[in-house]
Formats: sequence, C-alpha cells, structure tokens
Amino acid sequence: MIDSQDVKRFRQSVADKFTLNITDAQKLCAEWAKISHRNWQQWESGERRRINEASWELVHLKFKSAVND
Repeated sequence: MIDSQDVKRFRQSVADKFTLNITDAQKLCAEWAKISHRNWQQWESGERRRINEASWELVHLKFKSAVND
C-alpha cells in the first residue's frame, strides 16, 4: 500500500533530480499524475489516504521518461 511517506520520498527524488524546490516538485508530480497540486499535497500530508494506483504508476513512468530524455 502506498502511504504519504512514499509520496514524499518520490517528490524529494524529483526535486533532487531536477533541482526544484518543494512546491515546484509537487506541481510537476501533480502534472505527471494528472491531478491537482492540492491533491498531491493531500497525498503527502495523509489527508487523502487513498492514492489512485493508476496515477501513482503514471507519475513513475513520466519520471523515468523525463530522466531518460
């Protein structure tokens, strides 16, 4: 099961890889996952516990694609 710590770790990986601040990394992750920035923040905070697995998979695929470009 995906939890808020998984989401935070992933966002931090994105921030580190692309040298982004927290907000910009959240916005990029949300864009990749096809969700709102607020929804991403809710995933990170644990306010929104149910994470759509398709969105979670999509954000990972987008990250891998961006890294390989």
